[in-house]
Amino acid sequence: MAVNNEIGTIEPIGEIGTIAREKGILFHVDAVQAAGKVEVDVKKQKLDMVSLSAHKIHGPKGVGALYLSEEVRIRPIIFGGGQEKNIRSGTENMPGIVGFGVASRLAKESLEEVSQKLMRLKKRLWDGISSEIKDVHLNGPEVEEGAPHILNVSFRGVRGEVLLHALEEEGIYVSTGSACSSKKRGGSHVLKAIGLKGDLLEGAIRFSLGIFNTEEDIDYTVDILKKKVDFLRRFKRR
Repeated sequence: MAVNNEIGTIEPIGEIGTIAREKGILFHVDAVQAAGKVEVDVKKQKLDMVSLSAHKIHGPKGVGALYLSEEVRIRPIIFGGGQEKNIRSGTENMPGIVGFGVASRLAKESLEEVSQKLMRLKKRLWDGISSEIKDVHLNGPEVEEGAPHILNVSFRGVRGEVLLHALEEEGIYVSTGSACSSKKRGGSHVLKAIGLKGDLLEGAIRFSLGIFNTEEDIDYTVDILKKKVDFLRRFKRR
């Protein structure tokens, strides 16, 4: 996983790729969260296989890509017409493929601009939260060291799931873990792995930013967050 989808940690895939290549080990990278926000270079980082998903770069939903270096050979798990060089048989989703191609080109062209914009918004969000709301905890890497679009924060004295629904009422959509597993109970295994327990684990919220978000969105979010967190903390103390 090039970028952790819950806390935004950027893994040193270039260093790992170099070591793996020296040892003759094939290296597969899940770059779904990294694409369009963090550099992924199969040659420079010595990546043998890379998984990507179109919807993460504003392409069509339901289409993905698997990069394979020339040295890699894999066995198909779906047989039939021999499409996609006999790797995955079945009629191709041509509109999805074309849309993914266009989205990939645009993402590559705007990578630096998008990354800088998202980082500005992320910093603005964290600065607002940390200055306006007491007893908050940044989960994961320092703001500028992590991926530019993911911020994970714990609010002491508030259950993350309750805060999620309170924000939802105001048109703000967040998650309590990865977006694909937000409803799973028991706490995030990622947050547990970095040592979070108790109210820090229970009160964690993940914010995921996109290219269409604005500074006004961030300021609105901070304002609503402060009101909701204050209310929920007062309600819990009753």
